[in-house]
Amino acid sequence: MKSSTRIKRRQLLKMALLGGAYGLLPGKLFTACGLLDSTVEEGEENFDLANKKVVVVGAGVSGLSAAQKLKELGAEVSVLEAQSRLGGRLWTDRSLGSPFEMGAGWIHGPRGNPLTELVDSIPATTFVTDDDSLVVYDKSGKQITETLVDQLDADFTTLIDQVDEFMDTQTDLSLESAIR
Repeated sequence: MKSSTRIKRRQLLKMALLGGAYGLLPGKLFTACGLLDSTVEEGEENFDLANKKVVVVGAGVSGLSAAQKLKELGAEVSVLEAQSRLGGRLWTDRSLGSPFEMGAGWIHGPRGNPLTELVDSIPATTFVTDDDSLVVYDKSGKQITETLVDQLDADFTTLIDQVDEFMDTQTDLSLESAIR
């Protein structure tokens, strides 16, 4: 049975509206770049990266992980980083004598996350955050009610639905144009 690894437009739309390609799976990303046969047998990966040159932009966790995987698959990889340090949002400042985390502080989705294994390998204290204890503030610092947060979430879902429906009726339309 053949299986397509193409990403669905609605998935891409959601990811774009949420601020980036956070949810792209490597197979789907490789297909989009023309590095993976998009009609392989289900459960089978058909990567042919020998003699392929790939540039990874960003030396954060995602960029370095992607570079490592691409290299394992045979690609010649170059990593570009604009800052003078590696790590992206992972950034510990020790300039005052004790560590202060300037960047990422949570592992979101710890099950199956490679960062969990890394943290478990060092003597780091961890604890589970209660994601249902969310408190949201507006730009003036006033707490937003749970009712308003729920309404904003519903409005966002409606926006995604409307953009998706509009794109169904259009051809050759950019995501930006559809959102406008």
